[in-house]
Amino acid sequence: MLALLSAGLLGVAAAFALSGSTSPAPHRTLPTPRHRNIAAAPPPPPAFTFDALDPRLRPALRRLGHSTPFEAQRLAWRPLRAGEDALLLSEAGSGKTLAYLLPLLDAMLSLPDESSGHLLVAVPTQDLAAQVEALARALCAGTPLRVSLASSRQPSNVAVGTLPAAAAWLRATVRSRRGGSLRVVVDEADVCLAGTPRKAGKAVSGDAGIAQLLAAAGGSAGGGERRTQLVLVSATLPAQGSGSVGAYVQRRFPRMRWLRTEGAHRPVGTLAAEFVAVDRGVAGEREAALIERLASRDGRALVFANSASGAVRAAKILRGANLECGLFTPQMSLEERSYALNALRKDKKGVLVCSGLASRGIDFDVDLVIQYDLAPNIVEYMHRVGRTARGGHEGRAVSFVCKGVAREEALQKEVERCVRGSWKFL
Repeated sequence: MLALLSAGLLGVAAAFALSGSTSPAPHRTLPTPRHRNIAAAPPPPPAFTFDALDPRLRPALRRLGHSTPFEAQRLAWRPLRAGEDALLLSEAGSGKTLAYLLPLLDAMLSLPDESSGHLLVAVPTQDLAAQVEALARALCAGTPLRVSLASSRQPSNVAVGTLPAAAAWLRATVRSRRGGSLRVVVDEADVCLAGTPRKAGKAVSGDAGIAQLLAAAGGSAGGGERRTQLVLVSATLPAQGSGSVGAYVQRRFPRMRWLRTEGAHRPVGTLAAEFVAVDRGVAGEREAALIERLASRDGRALVFANSASGAVRAAKILRGANLECGLFTPQMSLEERSYALNALRKDKKGVLVCSGLASRGIDFDVDLVIQYDLAPNIVEYMHRVGRTARGGHEGRAVSFVCKGVAREEALQKEVERCVRGSWKFL
């Protein structure tokens, strides 16, 4: 169902982009010209600073403590502000949310009728939707742009929601629009598109599939000029094999511009990561290592398990050692998870035990990440350790590797290759 909804959402967006799209072809390395008498290239445009933004967007940045753009924000500014379809690939914690919100909101505020533009941000979880919506609301506080969660069905210029809610909002917005512009962002695009090439590719391939999606969304080729800008955003985009998400994106959106930071697909440079070998055959060794690391911590910490039940067991171990902690799992309600997240942020030495749900996009503001259970693959590893060392701050990640477990020892070697920059990616 998730793959079908993501395919439908992207299909609708891509369908509107077919008419009038001006996105350039992806960047390619060009051969050196043989001619010597070539006019000098024009000087590069000045680097993006927050001074280029609409003045109404700047106060929120100052309140949030942002004074200088990060690499991802400088890289994305011009293409996204100009309306190009783009894929932004940048390491976890590098400021990707602001990298797409700032240029797209600035473009909407430049319209003759500021209320005529719409921005939809689709994300994989309710928790991330709430976080992105709160940031967009803060940025737009001094503007006429209205912000809401897509699930609220409230009239708005900016809507943020999970794939089902985003698809419903898109259909309702398409029906009501008479011209104007629409911007669609798919954040955490690799997980939102996971399975799309295999399970739902036929539903969005070819003109017939696009026509069906337009009909389902209440759109048509006529009825006023429409232009949709599509932006995909991710920290990881696996590219191995024709069935990978990266290969699918290249086939499905061949004119999309690729924007990739220097550190993409690698942990940020401010992260100190280590692997700790533990022997599951020795009773209590891994549990003792977890307690020792948390007892000596200086700040907040996240502890990852590979399942909700595993997180509950880890929390029980910590509480048995008189270490207070919260839980963050899919079995909890959104309200319960929000309460746990707020409690963590209020406690300078708080501990939150999580399942993999916590690994995508959410900013926990922690100094330490411990993988009590090692991630099942390198993509999940990158997202988990990316919960710390965010926004230029330092952080630590400790991962327990069980001796003699081939999968975990192989993942450790794969991560080490990735850090050296030899991991395969697009």
